Amino acid sequence: MQTNKLYPLVFKPIYKEKIWGGNNFKQFPGMADAPDKKKLGEAWLMSGLNDNPTYVANGFLKNNPLNELVEIYMDDIVGEKVYTRFENHFPVLLKFIDATDKLSIQVHPDDEMAEKLYGYPNGKTEMWYILNADKDSWIINGFNRDVSKEECIEFIKNDKIEEILNYIKVEKDEAYLIPAGRIHAAGKGIVFAEVQQASDYTFRIYDWNRTDEKNNKRKLHINEAILSMNLKTPLNTKINYNINTNTTLPLVKSQAFYSNLIVLNKAVKRDFSGMGTFVAYLCLEGSANICYDNIKVDFISGNAVLVPAEITENEFFISTDKTAKLIEIYLNI
Repeated sequence: MQTNKLYPLVFKPIYKEKIWGGNNFKQFPGMADAPDKKKLGEAWLMSGLNDNPTYVANGFLKNNPLNELVEIYMDDIVGEKVYTRFENHFPVLLKFIDATDKLSIQVHPDDEMAEKLYGYPNGKTEMWYILNADKDSWIINGFNRDVSKEECIEFIKNDKIEEILNYIKVEKDEAYLIPAGRIHAAGKGIVFAEVQQASDYTFRIYDWNRTDEKNNKRKLHINEAILSMNLKTPLNTKINYNINTNTTLPLVKSQAFYSNLIVLNKAVKRDFSGMGTFVAYLCLEGSANICYDNIKVDFISGNAVLVPAEITENEFFISTDKTAKLIEIYLNI
């Protein structure tokens, strides 16, 4: 591997303890190093946030953080169009989440509200892909009927917000879009992959009245949530797709990101030339590799890999020795 050229970058996970977390990450080979703690809720697999960057695990750039690489390589790593829009802010954040217990009921700001509140337009639209779910597991995605702002505030004040939420029973391999501004939560017994805008703004509305080991309740952010909330929910919040091996299955097409599901048992050619974007892969199952110019980079379930824009300007191949299931993420600006 030539040291003067970029290559597909695999990252080391960052593990985060959460009050609702568990110990399910070790089932993914790429996270075999997950610490033996009972409440690991999040594994950040690709992050360029300055206070929580992921570090490269392979090649001559090993142990370098993603945020610094974006500053050094600029459009060579993220793409000309992406760098023009976002500069040194890497625009997506990839995670696995272990919801052993219920997450708080929450909402995230959109770009406009994030800029008003914090001075930078990094809102948080996200997509969830269910990796495992218990028999009766559910998520909350929006309201179950039309609700006015005043009515929503009353339900929150009276600890009755649960009554007007849209509960959806979920199963493995289902995917859901959660746009910024939509009230949502994950119930217990779910492990899922999350593709999101690179933002860590979460406004908790209700946390099931639970307390930590010191008997303290977690902080709520009612005012910010009300300002950020979109009260309209479409009837169908599930992303519909049909499995078709060795092709790209579109999941999300939005200003925040594009995502595809790819189920492999052979090599698939990818061509993003002229788009001016990086491409990222989140390995959900199996193992895969990226091949280009006589170079091969391997990755396994629980890994995230970044294909720099310097490479995506030419054709490359995604392949597997057996089978693999991937989410492909990029920007279409």
